[in-house]
Amino acid sequence: MLVLIFTYALPYARFVKPARRAAPLNISQVCRRWREVALTVPVLWASLSVYATRDDLDYAGLMRMWLARSQRYRLYVNFIAWKNLDLCSSRACLEELMRPEILTRLSDLRVSGVMEALLPLENLGAQASSLRRLVVQTYDLCLEDAYLDLSRASAAPLLAEFPVNILETPSLFFPLKGILAGPTTHLVFSGDFYYDHFTVLGEFGAHLVSCELYLHPFSACGALTLPRVQTLTVGCRIVWAFLDNLTAPCLRTLQIGMSRENRLPEVDDMSLSNMIRRSRCPLESLLMEEGSLSDADIAEAQRLCPDLHITLAGRLWDYTW
Repeated sequence: MLVLIFTYALPYARFVKPARRAAPLNISQVCRRWREVALTVPVLWASLSVYATRDDLDYAGLMRMWLARSQRYRLYVNFIAWKNLDLCSSRACLEELMRPEILTRLSDLRVSGVMEALLPLENLGAQASSLRRLVVQTYDLCLEDAYLDLSRASAAPLLAEFPVNILETPSLFFPLKGILAGPTTHLVFSGDFYYDHFTVLGEFGAHLVSCELYLHPFSACGALTLPRVQTLTVGCRIVWAFLDNLTAPCLRTLQIGMSRENRLPEVDDMSLSNMIRRSRCPLESLLMEEGSLSDADIAEAQRLCPDLHITLAGRLWDYTW
C-alpha cells in the first residue's frame, strides 16, 4: 500500500525534476521507514530531468545516484546543459548516461547543449536497445540552431552506431545518420540542410512513415526518395525546389509552408504535379500557405488526384530563417 501511495505522489510530468519539496525526494526524507521503502521502489527514480546551469554543482553525481536507484527499470531522461556551462561538467553528465548498464534501459532521451558538450552521444550505439525516442537540440553562438527528433516503432531492433563526428558540421542530422539505419519511423528535423543530408536521408530513411523538415538554407540538392513516408511536413524558403527533387510513392498527406524570406514560384511552375506524376502517390490532403505553389500547379494536382482535399492557410510556422 505504501508503494502505491508513493507512486501516486509522483509529478504528472514525463520527466521528474529533483526538488526537496516534491516526490520522490520529499518522500524519502519523512522518516527512516519511508526512506527505506522509497529507495527500493525503482519506478520512483525512473524519470529524471536535469537543467545544468552552475559549474560548482555535481550534476553528474546527482544523475549517478538517481539512476542507480532506478535499478533495472526503463528510463526517461531529459538533460539540458546551459550554453555557458563548463564543457567537462556537461560531458560528465552525458557520460553517465552512456554507461552500458544505463544505455540498455534508456527509453526516452532528450538532450540539449552546445555542440562540443554533446560529443559523448557518439557512444549511443547498438547497446541502446530499449531507446524509442531521441530528441537532440544544439545551439552555438556561431552556428544555426539544430533540432532533431527521432521516434521508433515499439518493436524496433537495435540502433546503429554514429559514424561521423558531431563537430564536422553545424547540423546534427548528418552526424546522427547512423540512427536512421535502424527502423526510425518518425523524424523531425530543423536546421541546416545540404546535399549530404539528402544523401543520408534517402539512404537511411527507408523506414520513415512520417517526416517533418524545417530547412534553414535550402537550394536544389539532388533527388530524394522517401519510399514509405505517408505524412510529410516541409517548411523552407524554396518549397517548389524541394518538391522538384522529391519522390514519395506512399505520400497521402502533405503540409508545406515558407519562411518569411521566401522565394515565390514562377507562374508556370509545376513542381507539385510533377512530383505526383513521378511518385504516382495517392495524395489525399494538402495543407499549404498561400503563394507556396502556382495556381496552375494546384489545378493540375487536383486533376491528377481527384480526391485531393486542399486547405489554404496563412502563415503555418512563424520562423525567421
